[in-house]
Amino acid sequence: MRPRRLLFAASLLLAAPALPELLTGSTPFTRFLSPIPLLVLVSVYGVPALLIREYLARRRLGYHYAALLGVATGVLVEGLCMNTLYDPRIDRLGDYAWYGRMLGVNWPWLIYILLFHSLYSAAAPIMFVEAFFPEEAGRPLLPAKAAAALAAIPAASPLLFRLDENVYQPPPRYHAAAAILLVIYIYLVSRLSIAENKPGIPEHPAWPPRLLFLYPPLLIIAVFYGLEKILPPQLHAALAPLLYIPVYNTLRRTRRGDTGASWSVSSMLILGLCITGYAAAILDRQLHIAVPASFFTALIAYTWMRGGPGATCGSGKC
Repeated sequence: MRPRRLLFAASLLLAAPALPELLTGSTPFTRFLSPIPLLVLVSVYGVPALLIREYLARRRLGYHYAALLGVATGVLVEGLCMNTLYDPRIDRLGDYAWYGRMLGVNWPWLIYILLFHSLYSAAAPIMFVEAFFPEEAGRPLLPAKAAAALAAIPAASPLLFRLDENVYQPPPRYHAAAAILLVIYIYLVSRLSIAENKPGIPEHPAWPPRLLFLYPPLLIIAVFYGLEKILPPQLHAALAPLLYIPVYNTLRRTRRGDTGASWSVSSMLILGLCITGYAAAILDRQLHIAVPASFFTALIAYTWMRGGPGATCGSGKC
């Protein structure tokens, strides 16, 4: 593999866990930089993102498929590894550890976190990294056999979390059900065929790319700030999908290989997550979030001032 392609793969392997873990404060950056935690995060975030990107490239699919398959990453992380979908005692969920809980599953949290992962564990990092490597966009990086072998890493990663005493362990039937549903879901997505730009398909409501930075703050406000105290779980659980659908439609309209469009969409989504990170750093005193948020903010601002990633990396020397 050429050095530039290795750099592309390494960037995606690191960006996929960095966005959902560092910018939410789930993993402090000092721990993120430690070898063993980093390898674990790459196995459950980075490798799935690389495999999703390979699938998109081989099937010539749009970025909205990255979001669809990103839901599978969410099931892997939250339903088979960290088990937050079932944990009734996890402190960082707050009221979501019990709100809308039924049959041992935190249903409103499940809806919110899977949609979050679909964007920030798959679609956003793939779009963001491809914008800096436009010559690799749409091209497979790995031989088919190598990609199939890599799939064993995320498949085996739940075993690592079974050994962690700090991780809630639900009854085995929950993991069995999650694994079966995950396989069925991936199969259904693989069979799904949505023809982009097909005549006769109506336009759907979508977010203007330059306003996508508002999505994470609005989502956090709608989901976490007191509405669970006044709305029934069924209505409250619908808030995240209502905000998410126009974002998904924006991804559906974004053409693979269009560096400007993929950069605009992904950078605004990441900038919005940085804004929520700054808010958490100030309001919740999670000061460690400010460091990665400042890094991504500075990177985005610098690239915008240089005219976008095409101007920065167009020569292939970035």
